[in-house]
Amino acid sequence: MDKAESASPDAMLNGLCSAGAFALKVASFVVSLSVIFLALANYTPVVSWLGIPVAPILNLLGLPDVELIAPSVFSGFFALSLPSTLLKGTAVAAKGGFFVVLLSTAQIIFFTESANAMLESEIPVDFKDLLIIFLERTVFLIPLCALICGIVFGF
Repeated sequence: MDKAESASPDAMLNGLCSAGAFALKVASFVVSLSVIFLALANYTPVVSWLGIPVAPILNLLGLPDVELIAPSVFSGFFALSLPSTLLKGTAVAAKGGFFVVLLSTAQIIFFTESANAMLESEIPVDFKDLLIIFLERTVFLIPLCALICGIVFGF
C-alpha cells in the first residue's frame, strides 16, 4: 500500500505503454509466422511429411484415422489454428478430432504464453531453442492426450 500511495500516474502510463508495446510484438510475431506457415501447409507437402514419423506412434496409441491426424501433430508449431483446419472436410472419427484439438490447444498455450514471454525476457532463448522446447512438449503431450482420449472415448 505504501508503494502504491507513492506511485505517480506516470508509472501507470508507462506500464500501459510497455504492455501495449509487448502486445504489438506478440501480435506481429504470431501473425507473420501464421501467414508464412499457412502458405507452406496449403501449397507444399511439408506438413504431410512431418506427419510420416508420427503415424506409427499414433497407431500404437490406438488412435483412429491416423493418416488424417498425423500431419496435424507438429503443424501447431506453424500456425495456431492449422491443426484443426487440416481436418476440415475430412471424415475423421470423433476420438481423432478430439486428440487433435486437445494437442493443439496445449500447443497454443505454449506459443501464445510461454514462448513469447521467454523471447521478451532476459533469458537467452532464440528461435531454435523454442523449436526444441516445442518438440519436447509435443512428444510428452502425445501419449498424455492419447490417454485422455482413451478415458473419454474408451480404450
